[in-house]
Amino acid sequence: MTESPRLVVRGPKRSKDETAFSLAVPSDLALVGDAVELVTRHCDVGLLSPRRLQFNLRTALAEVLANAIAYGNHHDHTK
Repeated sequence: MTESPRLVVRGPKRSKDETAFSLAVPSDLALVGDAVELVTRHCDVGLLSPRRLQFNLRTALAEVLANAIAYGNHHDHTK
């Protein structure tokens, strides 16, 4: 059985407005869409166009995850 993507979100530190994300995604291309949805639900779009930023973020994140699974992990489900 394949695990689901996991996201850990850490709030801003005292002097920063940054939020830290940690994402764990099993090496299964079928889970890329779920991982992208999980991350984008936690992203504040700020001053930029929400529609454009969400599209660009989703596209970039999907590409990065798919490449990591395909080329970095060579589709190895144990990684």
